[in-house]
Amino acid sequence: MKRMFLVVMLAVSAVFSAAGAGEEESIADVVKQFTQALKEMDFDRVAKLVTPDSLPLVETWKTTLAKAGSETLNIREKDGVSVVKMSPASMPITFSQLFLRKIDGSWKVDLLARKNRSDYDKVDPSFTRSSNLKQIGLGLAMYALDKGDLLPAEDGAAGLEALRKNQYLIDPRVYVSPLDSARKPAEKDAALTEANSSYVYLGGVELRKLRSPSKMPTAFEKPDTWQENTFYVLFADGHVEQWKGDYKNVAGLVDAIIARGGLDDQAESLRKKAAEADRRLQEEAKK
Repeated sequence: MKRMFLVVMLAVSAVFSAAGAGEEESIADVVKQFTQALKEMDFDRVAKLVTPDSLPLVETWKTTLAKAGSETLNIREKDGVSVVKMSPASMPITFSQLFLRKIDGSWKVDLLARKNRSDYDKVDPSFTRSSNLKQIGLGLAMYALDKGDLLPAEDGAAGLEALRKNQYLIDPRVYVSPLDSARKPAEKDAALTEANSSYVYLGGVELRKLRSPSKMPTAFEKPDTWQENTFYVLFADGHVEQWKGDYKNVAGLVDAIIARGGLDDQAESLRKKAAEADRRLQEEAKK
């Protein structure tokens, strides 16, 4: 009888130990397992760590994914969804962020997070603000690769529209900041306008002629979306910086960027584009 009792107690203990282990598997644990599985090209393990609707995407990676480096994690979580920012982004897929969702008590990586974009925006809007510009940067890089190092020629929403209509970045939600209450994403397949874009785009850049692409501003949030004088700027080399400053308009910001140096050849053109951007914003505000 004592032997049977001991066996039962051991079994119960094992069950509770397993449950406790499951609870201890944090967001960071799942992200580390996911990135490690990618490094080791263990796609069976990857498949166990993603949401069910992400599985088809995992299948496409089996012949395209190379090894990745280590990541430093910055985690935000709320109501069963999480956004994880990683630096440096060393994977070929360029995971600067991962999105996770709790399914049956376990965290799963959501590779199709764009379908649940509003849920993730609520976790930490600042993550999405920088992510939008990074995606625009990737779209611009792909466009330039096909167009002989030329970025879309027109400034403003008209230039970003070139990304949408040419299938480089078609999700209309990417063009609207989660903190922008004045603008709404465009309807599916509709042309992008200033009313559907939260970003100032400075077009017509020929990348091969830039001496300092890391100093050349390409796109940034419109001034009326800045909060506490904090905003994000995309540069021609694809990196995004958080900026802080009491700039009254686009011209003020552009002057500050020029003052950092490295833009002597572009300074005059940038100032003209900034003045025109401020004019467009004034016209937009009147509507």
